[in-house]
Amino acid sequence: MSAERPTYNVRLIPWEHGYEVHVDCVGVTQASDRNDIEEMARDFVATEFDVPADSFDLAISDGAA
Repeated sequence: MSAERPTYNVRLIPWEHGYEVHVDCVGVTQASDRNDIEEMARDFVATEFDVPADSFDLAISDGAA
């Protein structure tokens, strides 16, 4: 039986220079362009937990909900 892939919730907060990228249970990083958000979030999680960037899922949503 294989382990389930973790999913990290990512909330985007627009600001003057791009986006704050809030990753639940990890922290906050930033991206200057919307096209860079997934890559920045994946790199952030992978670095924090020393895991491959393709070993988890991201659920990305707009706003601070």
